Amino acid sequence: MCAGIQMIQTWARNGEPTGQSSFTLWVISTVPDRKDRTVHYQYLFTDFKNLGRTAAGGLKVNTDVNTQSWPSSARKREGGSIPPTKTFNALKTSPKYQHSVIFDAGQGRGKDDHIAMAYQPYINIIIPPQWVQGSVVLAVGPVMGLIPQLGRDGDSRWAGRYAHRHDSR
Repeated sequence: MCAGIQMIQTWARNGEPTGQSSFTLWVISTVPDRKDRTVHYQYLFTDFKNLGRTAAGGLKVNTDVNTQSWPSSARKREGGSIPPTKTFNALKTSPKYQHSVIFDAGQGRGKDDHIAMAYQPYINIIIPPQWVQGSVVLAVGPVMGLIPQLGRDGDSRWAGRYAHRHDSR
């Protein structure tokens, strides 16, 4: 499963546009071995653009994820890391992160020990303080939703059943 979002910021002073910046975040999920319950989520920041007069270098990007599993009693283990809050320039320098989610056997339902999981990463942007006062900064872009649901099929192998939500707010 692969989902992405392009975030575009239009920078302005006194109501007049002064520049634009943008970046894209891709989240790619993989199941490396059909016989276990590990899912890797690779976060990749790409396509950094900065044109005109902006404060994009100081723009902070906070990335986080909401997860939900069924049955709710299933406990996950995690490895790697979700991207930490970093500036536009720091993400450009260090654009790759990997987060892993693992469920141990025996926690699911039915004869196939089925566990389903919703994994929805999201980002928010923190504007540099000097641009917030007396300035207008617009962040234009859809809210990203990535909801892979993973469970076991009748052959005791992972069956990937994925749903993707893409809002344009």
